[in-house]
Amino acid sequence: NGGTSANGGTSGKEEKYLERPFYRVATLAGERDIGDLATIIGSYIFENNEKESLNFPSDWKVVGAEQGVTSGAILDLNYTMEDNSTKEVRLIEVYNQAYSNIAKLYQIAVHTDGNNTYVDIFNPIGVNEIFKQNQSETTLTAIRNELVEMVENSLGEASQTFTENNLTFGPQYSEDDINFATPQPLTVISYKHKDTRDNSPFTKEDLEALTDRISYKLTDGDPETSNGWVSVRNDKVTLDDGTIVIEAYSPKYVTNCTHTSQFNYFKGLPTSIYVNLTDNNQTIQVSYINPDYIRKLMDSNSTSSTSQEIQNIVESSFKDVGIDVRNDDVPPPVPEQFGQDANTSQVPTPNENS
Repeated sequence: NGGTSANGGTSGKEEKYLERPFYRVATLAGERDIGDLATIIGSYIFENNEKESLNFPSDWKVVGAEQGVTSGAILDLNYTMEDNSTKEVRLIEVYNQAYSNIAKLYQIAVHTDGNNTYVDIFNPIGVNEIFKQNQSETTLTAIRNELVEMVENSLGEASQTFTENNLTFGPQYSEDDINFATPQPLTVISYKHKDTRDNSPFTKEDLEALTDRISYKLTDGDPETSNGWVSVRNDKVTLDDGTIVIEAYSPKYVTNCTHTSQFNYFKGLPTSIYVNLTDNNQTIQVSYINPDYIRKLMDSNSTSSTSQEIQNIVESSFKDVGIDVRNDDVPPPVPEQFGQDANTSQVPTPNENS
């Protein structure tokens, strides 16, 4: 039996379909204040130590809620739909050190269609398959169950009447879809000192200066390199493991990516840029989900180069703060000997001692 994929393609063989990427946790009757509901959910997670109260392996934390769940901890996302109406979404991002090797951030979305109000999460199992990861389904199910339990507990303690849905939804992709959607879903770039003989470690101060500059470009504007990208938070966020997160959003790329019948989170969510030190501080690593991969899933004819735009912002920020680096995926240039002209002098190969 031939299958029909999310991109509308068919094949002569039976296709394997992946789990849908979204998971509806709860529906509340009527149009509720989505900001209030997001605050209720975020505050519950912030105020409770789930390791103690719910016997979870580790405590969950709310991104941007160092002093409590204020407006800065909840993302206000607004989208223009196909019928020119505005779709408002309140997004709570949480993280758990026990699961940081699987994903740094997990999202809880609150939105309404005017008739009902919904609380959704990303389905960890579906996302794992779509992004070509090989994590344990047992662990992914545990993550989903913990997110669901926290949402339901928060609504229940706040005396909110709701219907437990616990169902997956969203576009259904086949293995053929994700194999067709190149490039790779995750972009990871390792930056080392431009001079290959420089073995000095990068410092936390280097990381702070770099991410401050990236944030500046996205917040205060730098038309030459930001190319329309803006920050969705007033401040960058530092996670427990030292990773600094900057969340970028490009309105021009989410225009017309939503549908009146179903809000599409994949195209609508901001891109989280993760910056951290690795390799005994010899490397600054920058990683993010590749927006071009997402758009290729949505539209097989997409030829956007959004990932390169983000890379340009990062690399121009390195230059601005005076950190001289090279992309470790690109072969380094042959180093010059000190005091010699590279055009006329014989230079050593990278294997020779200087």
